[in-house]
Amino acid sequence: MTNCGLGFILCCCGAFFDNGKKRDGGEDDYYTIVGVGRKATDDEIRKAYKKRSRELHPDKIAQREGRSATDQDRLAFQKMKEAYDVISDPNQRQLYDELGLNGLKMLNDPTSMSAEDMYKNFASSSVFARTRLFLAIAAFVFLLLLVPILMCLKVDGYLEGSSWVHLMIPLWIYNALVALGMIQVIFATRSFLKRLIARKAMQEAEQGGDEDDIADVDDDMITAAKAQLTERIISFIQFGLVAAFEVLLFVEVDCGCKDWTVVFAPLYVWLALRVLRACQVAFAVIEIGEGVENDPSALYVLMEKLQAKGMARQSILIDIIRIVFLVLVNLKLDFDRNDEDSPDFFDSWWAVFTPVWIALGLSFCFTCFCSGGADPSLYEEQSTENYSPTPETGDSKVSQPQNDDAPVVNTIPDPETQKIEGSLSSSGVKNEKTSPTEETVNPVSAEVNEASSTGSGGVADLPHPEEAKQDSSEEKEMNEENFGEQYSSRSGNCCNQLLIIATAIIFVAKLEYDNGPGSNDGFSAFWVAFPLLFLPAGIFLCLMGCSIYCVSGNEVDELFSEPRENEDVENQDVGSKTDNLAKEGLSSVSAEVIQPQPTSPPVPPPNAENFGDELD
Repeated sequence: MTNCGLGFILCCCGAFFDNGKKRDGGEDDYYTIVGVGRKATDDEIRKAYKKRSRELHPDKIAQREGRSATDQDRLAFQKMKEAYDVISDPNQRQLYDELGLNGLKMLNDPTSMSAEDMYKNFASSSVFARTRLFLAIAAFVFLLLLVPILMCLKVDGYLEGSSWVHLMIPLWIYNALVALGMIQVIFATRSFLKRLIARKAMQEAEQGGDEDDIADVDDDMITAAKAQLTERIISFIQFGLVAAFEVLLFVEVDCGCKDWTVVFAPLYVWLALRVLRACQVAFAVIEIGEGVENDPSALYVLMEKLQAKGMARQSILIDIIRIVFLVLVNLKLDFDRNDEDSPDFFDSWWAVFTPVWIALGLSFCFTCFCSGGADPSLYEEQSTENYSPTPETGDSKVSQPQNDDAPVVNTIPDPETQKIEGSLSSSGVKNEKTSPTEETVNPVSAEVNEASSTGSGGVADLPHPEEAKQDSSEEKEMNEENFGEQYSSRSGNCCNQLLIIATAIIFVAKLEYDNGPGSNDGFSAFWVAFPLLFLPAGIFLCLMGCSIYCVSGNEVDELFSEPRENEDVENQDVGSKTDNLAKEGLSSVSAEVIQPQPTSPPVPPPNAENFGDELD
C-alpha cells in the first residue's frame, strides 16, 4: 500500500484500529515476541529471529531438555514465526506500526476483524481521532452538496462572472468517473461471457485437460450472462442520455441559441426507453407448471415475478406523468422565449406543474394512508385458535379418529398458501394444476406419523395449556414488533413525501415570483434546496456527531455483554435438557412429540389406500 493510501486510512478510520504504539513492550507485541526494539534494523531482526528459533523450535527443545515439545511450545514457535514474517517485510511492518495487529489483519483479510473489536477500539480512541473521522464525513457530505451550493450561488447572483458550464465542472468530473466505471463493468461482463462460451466449446469438444478444472457451463448460464451484458449496455446508454441533457441545458442557459425541444430531446428518448423496458416486464405472461404449490423455491420465484410486474406497471405510470410534465415545461419555455400569445394555462408555473401535484398527492395518500401493517390485535384470536389443546370439529378440521392411538391430522389451510393463491387469482395468472382435494397437513402431525411408522407406539402430544399460552404471547410480541417496524417505515416515508412536496412548492414559487439573478423581489435559492438537501444533511451530521463523540467504553461493554450472557444461559439450558434426555434414554424429538404408552399396541403406518378410510 502506498503512503497516500495508508495516510488516508489513518486519517479517516484510525479510531477503529488499535494503534501498535499503544502496545509497545506488551506480551502480544510482535517486536517483544521476536526480541528486538521498534527501531531495529533488518540485520538485528534476522539475528534475533535465529536466536529465538534455537530457543523455541520443538526439535531444539527435545534435544536440549530431553522431552517432547508440548502444544504450548509449538504455538509459541508458530506465533514467533508469524511475528517475524510481519516485521521482516517493510510493507507489513509499516502497516503494523501504524495500525496495529487488528488493522493489519483487517487490511489483509477484512473478514478477520470482528465488530466487537472495532467498537472497543473506537470507544477507547482519543478525541483527536474521532474529530478526524467526523471531519472526513463532513467533507464527504460537502462534496455531495457542492453542485447544489454552486447552483444556488449562481441563481442568487453571487457568481455572475462565471458561466454555468464552468461552475458545473464538479458535475462533469462526477459524470466522467461514473461513465468510466460503467465502461469497466461492461468490459468485465463481456470478458466473462467470452470465458463462458470458450468453456462451453471446450466441454463440447472434450479438450483442455482435466475436466474437473472446468466448471459446468450450460445454455442458461450463457443466456443469463448475455442478458446481464445487454442490461448494463442499456443502463450506460440511459446514463449518457441524461448527461447529454445536462450539457445541453447549461449550454442553453449560457448561450440561448438552441430550441428547448432540442434540449429536452435526450430526456424524451430516455423516458421512452424506460417505458419500453417496463412494458416488457409488465405485460409478460407468467406460466405456472405442475407442482408449484408444493415447491417453496418455485413459489418464491413466482412471487418475485408478480412483484416485478406490479412495479413495472407503476414505473410506466410514473414515466407517462414525467413525459406529460416535460412537454408542458417545453411549451412554457418556448412561449416565454418567443413572446407569443400563449393559452391561459401556460401563464402560470403553478398550472404547468399540475402533473407533479397530481403525482405527489397520489403518492402521499398511498404512502401515508393506504400502506402499512395490520393491527397486531387482529392476530390475537388466530394465535389462540392455533394452539387449542383440543381438536375442533367442523368444516375446517378433520374429526377425531376413533382409534385413540392414531395421530391427529390438522387440515387447516396455511395462511401463506391462501395469500399466494389469492395473489395468483387476482393477477390473472393461468394455473395449470388445480387440486381441490389436496389437504395441508400440520407439520407436527407429519412428524408424529413418521415417528409412529417406526413402531414405537404412542399418541400425539398435544400442547400443554401453559405452553400454548407462552407460544401465543411470543407470537403476539413478534406481531407487535413487526407492526412497529412497519409503522416506523411508513412514518419515515410520509416525512420524505412531505419534504418533496415542500421542495416542489418552494421551487415553483421561486420560478413564479423571481425576476432573475440578483433581484430582491424573490427569496434566496438556498431555500429551494433546504427541505430536501440541506435539512437532511444537517440532521445527518448532528446524529453522526452524537454517535462519534458520545460513545463510551461502558456502553460498548454492556452492548456486547448482554448477548454473551444470554447465549451462555441458553447453552446451559440446552445442555441440561440434553443431559436429562440422555439419562432417560430418549431423543429430543421423541420426548417432545411422542409419549410412550406400553399398554397400547403399536400403530401401523397408514398407507395410501386406506388412509382416508381411517380418518372417516
